[in-house]
This record gives sequence, C-alpha cells and structure tokens, in this order.
Amino acid sequence: MWLTMAALIAFPFLYGLVALHRGEDADWDLMNYHFFDPFWVLVNHQHDIMPAQLQTYYNPVLDIPFYLAARHLSARTVAYGIAFVQGLSFPILYLIARVFTRRRLLALAGAGLGIFAAGAFSEIGSVMGDTLTAPFLLGGILLGLHACRPPVHGARRRVLALAAAAGVASGFGSGLKLSAFPFTVATVIAFLVIGLPFARRLALAFACGCGALVGLLVSYGWWGYELAVRWGSPLLPYLNQLFASPYAPLASNTDARRLPHGVLQALFYPFLWTLQPLRTSPQAFRELTMPALELVLLLLAAKGVALTARRRAWRPIFGSDAERFIVLLAIVTYLIWVDIFAIYRYLVPLEMLSFVLLGVCVRRLFAPARPWPVAAGLLVAIIVASLVTEQTDNIGRTAWADRDITVLVPASIASPAAFLMIGSNPDAYVVPYFPSNDFFARIQGNIRPTPTAEARIKKDLRAYSNVYVFWADPNPYPNEAALLAQARPPWATYGFAANTSGCVAIPTKIGSVAQSVHVCPLDRS
Repeated sequence: MWLTMAALIAFPFLYGLVALHRGEDADWDLMNYHFFDPFWVLVNHQHDIMPAQLQTYYNPVLDIPFYLAARHLSARTVAYGIAFVQGLSFPILYLIARVFTRRRLLALAGAGLGIFAAGAFSEIGSVMGDTLTAPFLLGGILLGLHACRPPVHGARRRVLALAAAAGVASGFGSGLKLSAFPFTVATVIAFLVIGLPFARRLALAFACGCGALVGLLVSYGWWGYELAVRWGSPLLPYLNQLFASPYAPLASNTDARRLPHGVLQALFYPFLWTLQPLRTSPQAFRELTMPALELVLLLLAAKGVALTARRRAWRPIFGSDAERFIVLLAIVTYLIWVDIFAIYRYLVPLEMLSFVLLGVCVRRLFAPARPWPVAAGLLVAIIVASLVTEQTDNIGRTAWADRDITVLVPASIASPAAFLMIGSNPDAYVVPYFPSNDFFARIQGNIRPTPTAEARIKKDLRAYSNVYVFWADPNPYPNEAALLAQARPPWATYGFAANTSGCVAIPTKIGSVAQSVHVCPLDRS
C-alpha cells in the first residue's frame, strides 16, 4: 500500500522529467493564442482587434499561468510545471481503475498505459489544454462512479453531494476549454442508466447537472459575460447564428473539416481514422486502443442480442452500476464529439480511460464463464499491439532554449504605432513584446473582419500617424516586393498604400527556431 501511495505521489514529478526529454513546445496554438490571449485580457484590456484570429476570443484562464511563467521563467521550468499538472491525471486514473479491480498492480498498469497513450503523450509538456483539463474531467468521472453506489441507510444526501461534486469538477474543466463539454454532458446522462429506481437516477442526474452549471459558471461565466458585454456574444465566434454578434459571421463558425460523412462513418470512425489519421488530426498518429474498444463493445452488443433472443428475456450485459456508468459515459462522449468536433485531441481524456474501459469490457465479454486465460490473453494482445504500433502526433517541438519565446523589437519601428496583420500564420505571440500603447488589428486570417469590426479598426487607426503592415512567413508570394505590390492589397480597404522603404524584419524565436516576421510602413492614400 505504501509503495502504491509513493508511486501515485511521485508520478507527476517524474512525468515532468519525461517532458524535458521531449523537446520544447512550439505548436501552432502556442504561437497563435495561448501566449497572446492572457496578455489581451490582463494588459491590453481587449483593445487590439483579433490578433489571434478567431482564437482571440477563447477563455484565457487556462493560459494565464503559462503566460506569466513564460515571461519570467526558463522554458524547461515552464514545461516541467505543465507536465506536472498533466501528470495529476495518473492518480485519478488509478482510483478509477480501482473501482473495477482489487489488484493495485493492474490499476497502476491501466493508469500508466492511459497517460502514455499516443494522444496524451503527444501533449506532454505542451500548453495545449486537452491534457491540462483532463484531471478535472477524470475527477468528475471518479466522483460519479462513487455516486453510483447504492446509498446505505441515511446516506442519500452524501450520494447526491457526490453527484453534484462530479458535475462541478467536470463543468469547471469544460469551462476552461469548451471542447471538453461532451464529457460533462455524458457524465450527467450516465446517471440515468444505473440500477437505482428512476426517481433516484433522475435526482442524481439533476444534482450532477446543477453542479456542472456551477462549475461552468465559475470557470467560464465571467468570460462569457465579458464577451457578451464587449463583443455581443458569450460564445463568440461560435453559434453566432443564435447570438448575432456584429463581430463574427452569422453562422456556427465551427471547423467541419474533420467531421465524418454519414452515419456509418460516424459510428465506425475509430477504424477509419486508424487507417487515415489525417481525418482527425493535422499530423499522422496511431493509437489502437480506441478501435479495439469499439470492436469489443460491438462484440458485447452482439452477445447481448444473442442471449436475449435465446432466453427471450433481456439480461444486463454489465454487472454493476459503475460499469454501466463508465461505459455509457464513454459512448455518449464519443457520439457528441463525433457529431460536433471529430478532432482527435479533444478526445484525449477518453483515450486515457481506454485501457480501463478495455479491462471492464473484455471481462464482461467472457462472463459468466470467466475463462480468465482467454480474457487475459485477449487484453494483453490488444495492449501489446497498441504499444508496438503507437505513433505520437508531432504537434511541434524544438530544441531547448532559455525562453519559450524571444522577440526583439527593432528601435527603428516608430511608437506609438498601429499594425495591420495579414495572413493566417500564427504570429500573435509577437504582440505582447511591443509597447502597450501600440495597436494591432488582424485584417486577414481564419475569420475576416465584419463591417462592424472594419469600422472599429478604421476608427482606432485615426489615432496613429505611424501605421505598418505586419506579417509572418511563409506567405503565397515569392518575395517581399511581390507581397507589397499585390493587385488588391487588404490594407487598401482601410485607406492605405504600401511604402516599400523602411521595411524591417523582427528577430523572433520559438524555442531555438528563428521565425520570419516582418513589418513595412503604410502611407495614407
């Protein structure tokens, strides 16, 4: 027991050391918004217009510690701290596994395999939020599992409190990163399938739902209010067909490129993305546990249908409320995810649970006969195949440097100045290094300025006599002269013409890799 406790306590510290061997984080999102968004709120007070493209409007709470740490601490220290937080999922995974097995070694193995699965391990030491919010989501699942147990006499309030706490933890995680909300919705719904009387199931689901709302309001409520008051929508830019903010197109504004085509693809997407991983990720990866889990679930469903047909009476496939809870939670999470996102890394907390789920499902596949050698052999074969074929996602790494970000603003750039940002490259990380009285507005990117945004940009530009065009390479033009001489330049909309003299390169680095960032002066036309 003491050795197990020592392992659980030590793991996050050791996980941080592992991150130091993976290289420095240099992913697209870091350069685009993880570093910029906290600056936009804490320092810039939301004066700049969309430097981080549509991601400018994301909740900055999760990134504030990273921003503060990256400004003052070494890159290795920052990565170690991030990995430590990510490693907190390990003891939670262990406790979840212990609900289904008395054997500590098996529970430790399930937790370890989950946190080193391809998606989770790809993000180690990275500021991407999928594994940083996982401790809250997994914590909600753990509390929900304990709330599933039939209450002893006089303990109904305690069970309801556990369900509410499960909702608070999961809702808080979803508020930090809204793409995690399928887990929170599934945690609430999963209470409806346990074996208690319907009124109690409903009470547990209601308590969990109320808790989820509280958690969501704590982590996201203030930001939703900020967006609604300043920009016209609490979810900007998403679901803008409902909120009608003048700062985004009247559409859902979601990324539908990864979504499956048709019901069959949606149902069997794990098999499809195993063969074609670029369907769900910008880079190739391989993790067999998810398709293996779906295969076992399909076999379980076939077994249930066969037994029902033979005995002419329904018999539950799973033997406990905890098993029913976690399996339905996984299924509902997947169904919501595949309908709305279909971006693999948003599913990473479920990937981390997959080995525990495989253990539960494989055991039930062979029950009640319990031919343990066959069940254990199948489970070991799946694990070995997953480990041998695992391929992590290359999210972007560099060799270590002293700082995560290095930007040297040339003295030749006049200040105060305004900068019109063009292109869709992730370059907002540069903005916090300019004087605080400078103004940045993106006029090209993954979301274009609406007429209202254009009018606001034009109004703010009047206060600046020095205006520049700002961009990062690569771009569609063969050289700087071709970019500035394009037929319909985006800065012309704002009443400017390019000045080919006075162009300046801004020395910047992400980790040890130099980035190509440029500014050129603009003249009012």
